[in-house]
Amino acid sequence: MSAPAIPDSNSSMRRFLKIVNLRPDESERTLLMFLFYCATSIGAVWLEYSSSTLFLEAYKAENLTWIYIATAFVVTAFGIFYSWLQKLFPLRWVMLGISCLLALPLPLVRIGLMQKGSYIYMASVFGIRLWVEGIYVLSNINNDIAANQLFNIREIKRAFPLITTGIIVAEIVGGFSYPFLVSLWGVPNMTLATCAMLLIGSSLLFYLSTRYRQAFPNSVYNIDEDSEISARSLQGNLLKYVWLLFGFFIAAQILFFMIEFQYQTQLEINLKTEEAIGRFLGIFGGIMGIFKLALQLFG
Repeated sequence: MSAPAIPDSNSSMRRFLKIVNLRPDESERTLLMFLFYCATSIGAVWLEYSSSTLFLEAYKAENLTWIYIATAFVVTAFGIFYSWLQKLFPLRWVMLGISCLLALPLPLVRIGLMQKGSYIYMASVFGIRLWVEGIYVLSNINNDIAANQLFNIREIKRAFPLITTGIIVAEIVGGFSYPFLVSLWGVPNMTLATCAMLLIGSSLLFYLSTRYRQAFPNSVYNIDEDSEISARSLQGNLLKYVWLLFGFFIAAQILFFMIEFQYQTQLEINLKTEEAIGRFLGIFGGIMGIFKLALQLFG
C-alpha cells in the first residue's frame, strides 16, 4: 500500500494553514477543539439570552443583585467540585461527565417553566440564570484542560488562539439565530435547544478523546504533587503578584456586574415583551461578536 501523498506546498489547504499559522499535523485537533468549544458556547449563548429574558419578566432587574451574590458561591463551588472529581476519576471521564452534566438539568427546567406563576416556575428561572454561569465556567475548564492535553507548549501557542475563536463565532451564530428560533419555538423551549447543542459538544469531546486517547491518561490525576510544586513556586515577590492579579480580576468582575445591571435595567424599561428583549439580545450579541472577531483577526 503506497504512502499517502503529501499535499503540494502550493495547495489551497497548505496556503490556508500557513495563513492561520498551523502545521498540517495540528489541523485536525485544532478543528475538533474549535467545533467542541463552538457548539458548547452556542448552547450557552442561547441559554444566557433566554435566562435574561425570563428573569426580567419574573424578577425584574432590581433583583439581579441576588444573582450576582449567588454566582460567586456557585462558580467557586463548581471549581472545587471539578478539582474533587479529578481526585476520584481519570481526567477523560471527568471531562466527559462534566460535559454531559451541563445538559442534564435542562429538560427538567423546561418542565418547571410550564408551571408559570408557581414557585416551581420562579425557582426554574432563578436556577437557569445561575446555570448559565456554571456552563461558562465548566466548559472553559474543559476546553483549557483538553487543549493542554492535546498540544505541547509550542503547538498550543499556534492552536489556542484559533480554538478560543470558537466562543466568538458562537456569539455570532447564536446571536443572529436566536430571534429566528424564538419566533419558531418560544423562549422556554430554547432550554431544549441548548440541551441539544451541549450534547453535540459532548459528542465531539467524546470523539476527540477517543481518537487521541493517548493524550488522556486513564490514571487518576495527582493533584497533591502539583500542589507541593505550586507551594514552592508561589513564594516571595511572585506571591505578591498573584494577589495583585486576584484583586484585579475581582475588581473587573464587580465592574462587569455594575455595567450589566444598568444594561439589564434599560432592557426592562425600554422593551416590554419577551420577544422584543430576546430579539434585541440576539442581534446585539451577534453584532458584538462580529466586532470581536474582526478585532481578533486584524487587531
